[in-house]
Amino acid sequence: MRFGRSSGFSAGFRARAARCCGAFGGGFFFVAHGDVDAIYRSNVVGTRNLLQAIKLAKHRPRAVLLASSANIYGNTDIDCIAESTPPAPANDYAVSKIAMEYVAKLYADDLPLIIVRPFNYTGVGQAPQFLLPKIVGHFARAVHQ
Repeated sequence: MRFGRSSGFSAGFRARAARCCGAFGGGFFFVAHGDVDAIYRSNVVGTRNLLQAIKLAKHRPRAVLLASSANIYGNTDIDCIAESTPPAPANDYAVSKIAMEYVAKLYADDLPLIIVRPFNYTGVGQAPQFLLPKIVGHFARAVHQ
């Protein structure tokens, strides 16, 4: 399934996602660094489409976990960021994540939502400038020297 440059997700995808999430929990993610349109389509429109599909599904999940981002706090000098720290997004990715949170709140009466704000994501194919790939790269170079 390609999520790329669509204007949201197809009805077929939303139905499959709703069946998946409604039956046993599940999810998807898409990080589109550099493509501002894709960032907003995925994080705001895509999340809204997914939540609407889950809401309309026959089976309800026990919980819907949405991954926001600690990026919503912006570039702060605060040593220990609390959830009560006001958002101050400094880029489109962060703005799209706080917008996603507000969209999700529209579904709070209908779905058991849990929103988290992780500080570091990682996964296959993550760009080498991010923290964990950078650490792994340093280790790999040291082993091969």
